[in-house]
Amino acid sequence: MRTASMLSQKINTFAVAMNHRLIHTGLLSLGVLLALPTIAQDEIVPISTNPDKGKFYFYWGYNRANYTKSDITLKGDGYEFTLHDAEAHDSPEPWGDAYYDPLRFTIPQFNFRIGYQISDKYSISGGWDHMKYVVSRKQTVEVSGYINESVSVQYNGTYSKEPIQLVDYFLKLEHTDGLNYVRFNLDRTETFWMSKDEKQQLKLFAGVGTGPMFPWTDFTFMGKRSLNRPHLSGWGVSGHAALRFQFLKHYFIQFHGSTGYINLWSFLTAEDTNERGHQSFGFTERDIVIGAQFSVFDKKAE
Repeated sequence: MRTASMLSQKINTFAVAMNHRLIHTGLLSLGVLLALPTIAQDEIVPISTNPDKGKFYFYWGYNRANYTKSDITLKGDGYEFTLHDAEAHDSPEPWGDAYYDPLRFTIPQFNFRIGYQISDKYSISGGWDHMKYVVSRKQTVEVSGYINESVSVQYNGTYSKEPIQLVDYFLKLEHTDGLNYVRFNLDRTETFWMSKDEKQQLKLFAGVGTGPMFPWTDFTFMGKRSLNRPHLSGWGVSGHAALRFQFLKHYFIQFHGSTGYINLWSFLTAEDTNERGHQSFGFTERDIVIGAQFSVFDKKAE
């Protein structure tokens, strides 16, 4: 009992630390966004003869993600219950041909974005963060709600925060065909280093984003598996910061970090039925991308 109590305390401490980490990271992103003008004033950077205003950019890359614990409510014919403080993790694809095969390169956790510089300092963009979310197997969680005998003789009953182990037959929940965050961003950019020929630059980005969530859910309940179609299920908000190294004038590699909050108010657990789930959680995401920036309307800017 003492060991179990100590383990519970450690888990609670970790959860609090993760929540604080998300808050601090979000505040840091906002702080960086507000501080960028001061950074630029403190550092003497040559004025570019090739301004960014009016340029488009796009990038592609891959991500890793972490998630806070979540209360997950599941509802269908003959059952309605909540898994309290369920832990989850991402599901990165092992390194292999999926990362460079043109027919399979959307399998890993990827990021795609296209944007437009509305001024030298600000840009707007839209993109797709293809994260993955897996409720950790065989963890023990507290359950509240009910399961009727028509659904399962073994798990029939009314629950009030009673512990249940999430074995595969009872329940598997994944948003692994995509925890798809269609994110629209507003960013501020500062260049803090530039080569004399302007072909190499270091830039710092910070901004905020928001957009709808389209999870593609893989759900198994009482041994019955359902692979569900992408579905508008909720909304996300986030803050982010990035460091970009631009080379050969038009191309770049970028290191990017985000933190935010996702509310999935109604995701499918079985198609063509009334079976649904809902949950909310915080997340952190880090990714590395490659891309290019170019001018469409003013070729002289190239």
